[in-house]
Amino acid sequence: LREKWPKSVRDYNIAKIVDTYVERRVEPGYSYLATKETIIENDYNLNIPRYVEAIEKEIPHDVDAHLYGGIPRRDLERLKALQSTAKDTLEEALKEVRPGYVELTKPIDELKDDVLQSQSVLEKSNTMKEQIEAYTKKHWEVLKNVDDDNNILGLKEDMLTEIKAILTKFKHVNVYDGYQVIAKIWQDCLKEDTEIIASTKDFYKAAREHVPNMVIKGQGKNRREEQDGWIGLIVPNDLIRKHLYSAELEEIETMQRRMQEIDAELDELVEATKMEDSDENFSLGEALNKNETGFTVGAIRSELRAAEEGTEEHALLKKVESLLDERSTLNNQQRELEKQLKEKSEDRIENLTNEEIDSLMFEKWFGSLTTKMINLIEQPLKEDLGILEMLQKRYKDTLDSLEEEGKQLEQELEAMLQEMVVTDQ
Repeated sequence: LREKWPKSVRDYNIAKIVDTYVERRVEPGYSYLATKETIIENDYNLNIPRYVEAIEKEIPHDVDAHLYGGIPRRDLERLKALQSTAKDTLEEALKEVRPGYVELTKPIDELKDDVLQSQSVLEKSNTMKEQIEAYTKKHWEVLKNVDDDNNILGLKEDMLTEIKAILTKFKHVNVYDGYQVIAKIWQDCLKEDTEIIASTKDFYKAAREHVPNMVIKGQGKNRREEQDGWIGLIVPNDLIRKHLYSAELEEIETMQRRMQEIDAELDELVEATKMEDSDENFSLGEALNKNETGFTVGAIRSELRAAEEGTEEHALLKKVESLLDERSTLNNQQRELEKQLKEKSEDRIENLTNEEIDSLMFEKWFGSLTTKMINLIEQPLKEDLGILEMLQKRYKDTLDSLEEEGKQLEQELEAMLQEMVVTDQ
C-alpha cells in the first residue's frame, strides 16, 4: 500500500486498507499485488515505491494550445465522471476551433447547472435517494428495538457493510467517503443512544427521560459545576425547539436580525462621527465612549437635553437615542423569550408523543444522510468541472492575443512619450 498515513486514522482509512488486503485489490497509486518472482527480481527489496508508483495528477501543458488557443480534446478524456455521466451535456457546451481542440460556448457555472440537472444525473440521484431511504427504513426499525448491548457492534458492522454494497453500484462514487458518513453517525450519537436504548429495553421510555444539564461556571477558585436546567437523555433539546417550537424560534431570530441592523446603523454613525468637520462629529462627538467604538446612553441623553429641537443636532441625537432604546428593549425581550423557550423544551421532554419521538430521533440519526449520499454523486462531477475551468483559463491567452496586447502597450507608451515631449514655442 502506498498512502501517506494521516495523523488521525479515520474509519474509512482502515476499511479501505482491510478491503484492499482481503480482496487482493490492485489500485494504481495505492496498492500492488506483488508475486514472489517480482520480489526476487527486486532483490527482496520491499520498499513501496518499487511497486506502487505515485500518480501524476498535474495535466501537462500543451504548447499548441498555448500558441493558438483551445482546450486539447485528449485532456477532456481525463474527465471520467463527466464523460460517463453527462457526456451529451458536455458536448453540447463545446465547439471545435480546429482538429483536436475545443472551446466552451457557455460559462462554467451555467454548464455546472446543466450537468447537475441533466437527466442522467437526476436519475442516478433518484436511485440513490430510493436506496438510502430503504436503507434507513430498514435500520431504523432495528435500532429502535435493540435490547442487548452485545448486538450493537454487529448492528454497526451491518450498516457499514451494507452502505458499501449500495455505493459500489454507483460508478465514480467514492465508496469510502460514504462509509465514513455512517461511521461518523455511529461515533456522534448511535453508539451511545443504542447503549441507552438497550439498557432501558424501551425506545420511547429512553426518549422521555431527562438528565441534569451540568455546566462549568466561574474561574479560578470560583470555578464550579452547576446544574443549568435539564436535557433529554437521547432527544436533543435543540431539535425539540427547532421542530416543536419553530414559531418561537422565528420570533427570536427576527429580533436578532433587527438588532444586527441596529448595530450596523450605529456603527455607520460612529464612523461618521469620527470624521472631523462632519455634522455627526459636531452633534455626536461628545457622546462617543473612550474607545470611540460606540455611544454612551447617558451622554446621548445629556446632549439631547441641551440641544435645540428642530436642529440637525437634535435630530441626530434623537436618532441615536431611539436606536439604543430599541436595541435595549429587543435584547431584554429576546432574553425573556429564550428563557421561556428553554423551559418549554425542557418540560416537553417527558410529554413527547411516540410520533414526535420518531420524528425527532429519525432527524437526529438520519436527517441529512440522503443529501450527503447524493452529494457523493455530484462531487466527482464538480471536481471534473473544476479541472475543465482550469484548462479554459490556462489556454485563454494565446500567442496572438499576447502579441496584440504587446502592441497595445507599445502604442500607449508611445502616446505617453509624445505627451511628455516639450517643444519650443
